[in-house]
Amino acid sequence: MTQNEQKVLEVLMNLGIEYRRVEHPPVYTVEEAKRICTFVETGCKNLFLKDNGGKNHYLVVMIDSKRADIKAISKQLNVSRLSFGKEEELYSLLGLKPGEVTPFGLLNDEDRAVTVVIDDELENLEYVSFHPNVNTSTLILAYRDFKRYLEWIKNKIEKIKI
Repeated sequence: MTQNEQKVLEVLMNLGIEYRRVEHPPVYTVEEAKRICTFVETGCKNLFLKDNGGKNHYLVVMIDSKRADIKAISKQLNVSRLSFGKEEELYSLLGLKPGEVTPFGLLNDEDRAVTVVIDDELENLEYVSFHPNVNTSTLILAYRDFKRYLEWIKNKIEKIKI
């Protein structure tokens, strides 16, 4: 287990959040995850985006079966244009590499610079699943506990319809 993953598990333990951890081969895309992570009924897709000027960064968390309409997301956030953040920005802000994007990367966002954008339909799910800052395992936790984690982490949160 990596140090990054251990940090996530320690935070969840300290918050009293129960989870189920499943190890698996590395996955880099939702398609790979759906093939390999058959233990998850509904997964989440996480996108690291930035605004046109590159000053504001967003972590979009949505149901994995949905298509990300970046123009519609931009409009709801009142941002002129969104694009995918660069690998260096992802690492600098969240300490993650491509294929590891997860809300647990917010543990590394000491300045709380990344706004979390939540698909409003996630709250209809009983459980959500995310990588614990590595793409070789997945944590499954209750949505209500995920909300508690987000409240604890204190990044700005926007709920939108995706």
